[in-house]
Amino acid sequence: MSWLFESNGYSVSEAVEISGLEVPVVAKQLAGLGEQRVFIETSVDQVNTTSRYEKMLAKLCSLGRQFPGSQQVLVSSAGFTDDARSQAQSLGVLTYTYEDLFHQFERTDPYVEHVLGTSDFAQSLRELDLVYEEPDFVDSHGTQKATEWLTDWAALDNASSRWVVVVGEYGTGKTALTRVLQRRWMTAYKNGQMSRIPFRVELKDFTRQFDARGLLHHFLDRNELAHIPITFVESMIANGRVTLILDGYDEMAQFLTVRERRACLEALTELSGDGVRGILTSRPNYFTEAEELHVFEVLYRRLTARSDIAAIDREVLEQERQVDQMLDQFVIHRAERQLRDLNPEQTVQLVKKRLGDDPKGEKVVTGILSRVFRPESTREHSLSGKPVIVSYLLDVVEELKRDEASGNEKLTEWQIYELIINKLMLRDWARVQVLMPTERLDFLKHLAIELSTENRRSIREAPFRKLIEEQFAAHLARQRSTGVAEAADALFDDLRSSSTLTRTKEPGEFAWHFSHNSLREYLALTFIVAEHLKGRPLPRPVPLTDAMLTFARSMPKDLLDKSIAQLATGWPNRSYSKNLDRILTLMWPALLQNSPKSEGKREILASIVGSGLDISKSRLSHVDFSADERTSNLDRLNAAESELSMVSFRGAILERSNFSDSIFEGCNLADSVVTEARFERALIMECDITGMQCAGADFSSLDRDSTAIVRNSKGLQIITGEYLIGYLRAQGAETDPVNPYYIYANHADFEVCEKICKVLSDGAFHQRRGVVQRGAAERNVPLARKFVDFLFACDYLTVKGGRTEMIAATNAGRIAFRELCAEDCVDETLARFFEENLGRHRRPVK
Repeated sequence: MSWLFESNGYSVSEAVEISGLEVPVVAKQLAGLGEQRVFIETSVDQVNTTSRYEKMLAKLCSLGRQFPGSQQVLVSSAGFTDDARSQAQSLGVLTYTYEDLFHQFERTDPYVEHVLGTSDFAQSLRELDLVYEEPDFVDSHGTQKATEWLTDWAALDNASSRWVVVVGEYGTGKTALTRVLQRRWMTAYKNGQMSRIPFRVELKDFTRQFDARGLLHHFLDRNELAHIPITFVESMIANGRVTLILDGYDEMAQFLTVRERRACLEALTELSGDGVRGILTSRPNYFTEAEELHVFEVLYRRLTARSDIAAIDREVLEQERQVDQMLDQFVIHRAERQLRDLNPEQTVQLVKKRLGDDPKGEKVVTGILSRVFRPESTREHSLSGKPVIVSYLLDVVEELKRDEASGNEKLTEWQIYELIINKLMLRDWARVQVLMPTERLDFLKHLAIELSTENRRSIREAPFRKLIEEQFAAHLARQRSTGVAEAADALFDDLRSSSTLTRTKEPGEFAWHFSHNSLREYLALTFIVAEHLKGRPLPRPVPLTDAMLTFARSMPKDLLDKSIAQLATGWPNRSYSKNLDRILTLMWPALLQNSPKSEGKREILASIVGSGLDISKSRLSHVDFSADERTSNLDRLNAAESELSMVSFRGAILERSNFSDSIFEGCNLADSVVTEARFERALIMECDITGMQCAGADFSSLDRDSTAIVRNSKGLQIITGEYLIGYLRAQGAETDPVNPYYIYANHADFEVCEKICKVLSDGAFHQRRGVVQRGAAERNVPLARKFVDFLFACDYLTVKGGRTEMIAATNAGRIAFRELCAEDCVDETLARFFEENLGRHRRPVK
């Protein structure tokens, strides 16, 4: 009870004595220039008219007389009889169950009205729900209607998964799904059919990492709930009264580093730990193991490698340990469902719902949809099933009817978006015949670049006007006689009403954004390609998204060939022609898709960068150099001084390649061959090096903050600092001198020997069978026995009175064991055993 009032701005005292009367809870709050007092009596039993409760009422009435203007409240978790409630009301005492009192503070009616009332937002939700075609989840859990499955999940109080991650490619209707759920669940909540209120947040509004409170503040400010204290919202979550619907994790995550994404997941786990239920939507591949790295394990190894740990470092260590535990719970308590495109029957039904009274429009739209395709792995997957594509075609159905498309040729993503945008430009021309369609389109491309490079999703009036002044400077200059200001106003009024844009209300003013991200991404891509073909560098780097790479794969063959030729021509001078490395990133998937299957990735890369495979001083992201159906022999690749992010070299041949002074972030080097390659002064961050063959590779001066992932019998292991250098040394790489302990410590069976040494380091006698068969020794009993025999042979062990079953360390053995376990120091004797029995190790440098 105290917590409930405190979370709503009251100062609370408990067990207060006033004039000889003890009051369980007294809450005070400033009201105008005075102070309002609330005296609260509580009961866990049902309140009736017995003498016990009459005494409570008498106490509250006495306090009311002493403090005019105060409120007297009787709260019972079990409720009231009718007589008791009537008696309390006659005396001016308010009666509540705890649930009723909680609802008095909840005050979410403005938000409910915002979603279900008469606002523009509510109307848009209503219209969407009327024509919504139910998509399916199709994954390892089976095939179910998405909305039905999620509604059943939300209604379960004891669901095993507190979070559901809904993944789907661009345009599959993830945002529409969350908006429909928001309306339907809000209706159920208002009617008392659902106990949790849905809070829907668009994560695309976050271009930087968020914390739990920042997320909630953002939601409250934009949903008519700014009057509710954040502490009370947290109490609603803790009491299980909220279902979070977080839409578009990928749209935020693509601009964040691995560490920043971890911070966002930390915010989600904080909420999850408090009892919230939630849905998170994302494009696939944004929930990688790298995001869930156990930072505690990394820090622990780094810090405990020192002889002492400062108090402040211990505090950081403890914080990260708690985060790792929360992330574990987030992984455990989440389910992942795959949202699929609509099938042909669902697509036809969606068109019929929207165009049931327009048979000609229905025929035109379904005809175009039947010609749209996109290759997906080894089969053709219809783009017509993407709700976003259907929605765009329905938006331009009148234009399509006037200019009915003919022919039987297939259409790709690029061509369908080109068709839709051209129709929208013609619609704007018919509406306001001031700007030519190409002029409007050129401005919208610049706007798409502006929003993409600034990591924003909308643009407010002032920067919108500034962009108009920049792009139409010549046009405005010619209007000086009639008035530049009036001409600028006219352009602003015209361009902000473009068919591709939609208006949104932000705190303090309106802003404009593209009606769907895929429109912005397509326009930004076409701008990038056009500038590239003109030989002009981009003023600022543009983040390349999954959808942009998909569009690039489907660009017309002649345009692709011109782009590749321009890239190959400019590559030798890339230091002067900026952003060519980004063009390579953009074109690489298209190049793979359009090259003969017999060509290896070396030949394809050489066709752009030359036979020397020189990609030095480049910044590449999400490029696939892995060995798959194509060979990937990239020996002698020159990638020195490069920044490689999420680049895959899985299984690639990289012998004698040069990666010196390069930065690797989230790259996949698993099963690659980097023998005799150069990695001097490189920085490796969260890269998978499982099975990497690195004999003779030079990792000297490797950044000590480097972090790598290795998968073994223990699962996913994270190694850093001395452990990473020791691991590389154990695999035959050349490294800086390293304590031999870290060479052997990476071996899967090293723990068997180390635990035996730890047991024997106390100098006491132990049963031999227990030493070689229990604890860590159970993992490899033959090795444990061999190690104990070795220790006897070198006089590190002795027996008790001739009884061979009782063993203890000799003085020399005790010193060696303590050095190993307490000081991470391996003496020459133990090193001989480790060298011969723990795999492929070079003789360590002392």
